[in-house]
Amino acid sequence: NGYIDDAEWFGDEITPEPLHELLYPPGGRVDDLRIILHSYGGRCNAALRTSDDLRACPCNVDLVVSGTAASPASV
Repeated sequence: NGYIDDAEWFGDEITPEPLHELLYPPGGRVDDLRIILHSYGGRCNAALRTSDDLRACPCNVDLVVSGTAASPASV
């Protein structure tokens, strides 16, 4: 839940770095991932980096939109 941004400013932003760390842990591999998304949008660059990481991940990704996926969140 939150605004997609490159960095945290107020503590409720969705940033690409934590997802990247989850998808590509050091010395490990993620088998399955379920994302529940609710966002009114944000910055395009952050959304594209997140999208690229999800598409490149060899794991099974299940994405559920809970509420809204607007603007860059729709990527």
